[in-house]
Amino acid sequence: MAYRSIFDEVNSFFREFDRIFERYSLGRNMVRALPESEKKAEIVKRPEYELLKETDGELVAKVEIPGFEEKDIKVSVVNGRLEIRAEKKSQSEDKGKGYYRFESSSSSFYRGVRLPSEINGEGIKSKYDNGILEVVMPKVAKK
Repeated sequence: MAYRSIFDEVNSFFREFDRIFERYSLGRNMVRALPESEKKAEIVKRPEYELLKETDGELVAKVEIPGFEEKDIKVSVVNGRLEIRAEKKSQSEDKGKGYYRFESSSSSFYRGVRLPSEINGEGIKSKYDNGILEVVMPKVAKK
């Protein structure tokens, strides 16, 4: 009998999990509900990433990051990788006669993608509008 490591077992589990979600047409954008209160739930999905275009002078990427504010998002290029991080935290408190309710939640996002060209990190511009982050990255001039 061949030896299987714990990593083989975990990979096998995730492959089966993906098959189950694909069977019900959820695909890789697995959706799950996180109860925020008894009355509503926040829907979370794996954000989509798209390298829109590459020209002689720049790369443009677009990422769906719904539910965050621009101040929550950090964009950088590190060792030839575009790295996007977002984090938000919230708390709510409700006190009444005979009860006390406190809820705390946090959401975070990280996406790192190897870039096909060398980028000038000083000239990166980003714009976040209606849940879509667009990042424009100037390429290093060829000599």
